Amino acid sequence: MLYPRAVTKFNEAAPQIAVVLGGLEESDANSFEFPVTSPALVANPGNFPMYFMLISAGYVLPWTAICSKVSYFTEEYGANYFVMLNVYFYVSGLPVTAFGVWYDHTVEMKYESKFTYLMRSIVCLTSILILVMLIPFASTDQLSIIVGFLGMFTWAVHNSHALVAALVQLNVTTMYQQVGYALPAVISLILNFALASPSFNICLGYFSVVGAFVLLAAGCAIKLIRSRFLKMKVVEKDRQSLQDHNLHVNHNRMHQSSMRHTEMMVSLMSTDSRAFTVFSVKYHMVVLFFVIYCSVLEGAFISYVQPVGKTLTLPTILYFVRVFGDLLGRPLSWIKCLPSGIRQLKGIAVLAFFRVSLMAVWFIYIYWPTLMFRSDAFIVSLQLGISLSSGFLVSLIYESAANKFADSEADRTKASERLSLAFQIGATSAALTSLVMIKYGHQISELVAELV
Repeated sequence: MLYPRAVTKFNEAAPQIAVVLGGLEESDANSFEFPVTSPALVANPGNFPMYFMLISAGYVLPWTAICSKVSYFTEEYGANYFVMLNVYFYVSGLPVTAFGVWYDHTVEMKYESKFTYLMRSIVCLTSILILVMLIPFASTDQLSIIVGFLGMFTWAVHNSHALVAALVQLNVTTMYQQVGYALPAVISLILNFALASPSFNICLGYFSVVGAFVLLAAGCAIKLIRSRFLKMKVVEKDRQSLQDHNLHVNHNRMHQSSMRHTEMMVSLMSTDSRAFTVFSVKYHMVVLFFVIYCSVLEGAFISYVQPVGKTLTLPTILYFVRVFGDLLGRPLSWIKCLPSGIRQLKGIAVLAFFRVSLMAVWFIYIYWPTLMFRSDAFIVSLQLGISLSSGFLVSLIYESAANKFADSEADRTKASERLSLAFQIGATSAALTSLVMIKYGHQISELVAELV
């Protein structure tokens, strides 16, 4: 490291400098230090991008494995059963995410983020493993309960590792993480060909393979969070969060005592990253809400699509097209030659608005079959367009939000928290809308058909 003695001298004087320049009281400034980073660590993060890929695959695979059986669920229990499974899975995500926001700003202020990330990963992935192994023994009603708890722990570990990914902010990590989201679809596709029989032993083997991947993900999470590179990032994030907290508290003290140091108050308010983060990403949150709302609502009704020909497994085909389309849409946002306007939030919002028209065509095809040309190839192509645009827009939204906080680990994690909350609000709203639609959708469609 260059100039180690100079850095040591700066850190010795850091509390006094913070008091003079930062407006901190001496008791709050004693813990302040200038960050010391190692260029070797920044340049060589090790094997943890691979860990990100395996962790993502591990916690996404159980839900993907269940959804890949949509044709079986539809044939045995009717189209509404798959819609209800989506409701149970997505509704559980919102309270978990809201709890996570509170947890990140209270528990992590008392304990190190490294410890809290590790505990969340172990608890959630272990719980997912237990739930996966219970699936072969569950009845239809019990499966609904299992899916509800599966959604809760899946969203909890997803939100946790989204914060870790935002903390690291390396292109290679993003690439490996996207590959990790694609692996479950590939694995499920292979398992559906190799273990197609609905017998108990085949079902047990199917979900045992899924459980093995979850177990592998838990081991990778432990290795990742204990890595030296991530430890450096987490320490820096905790330092920034503590500094922001102290500045915020000090600003409140000055406000309560009616101090008139106007210049100092403006400085403190400008460095309060929590208020700045909320203001900066609120429009990203709105656009993300509508994108996720449309995606989840459309995906819940693939079981309603009736094949025109002899394609009895059309819902399963639509599901895999949906998954792979969403994943293929994400790398499209990395293309350098995209028009600059598309990468701006206004351009993203315009694309999201036009995507709603595709959703309208989708539901007209389902509920008013006589009003549209019917073809299995057409509905598969429509599903592909909806899914590609979903992955593309979501990737652009997260990229745009992350670019606002390129220099602050703490702000990036807070922005990621807000986007996760908007994601879950959109998913939950779509799940509740699907409940209304399965109850009153046919009555509404008959009424509209009479009017038309």
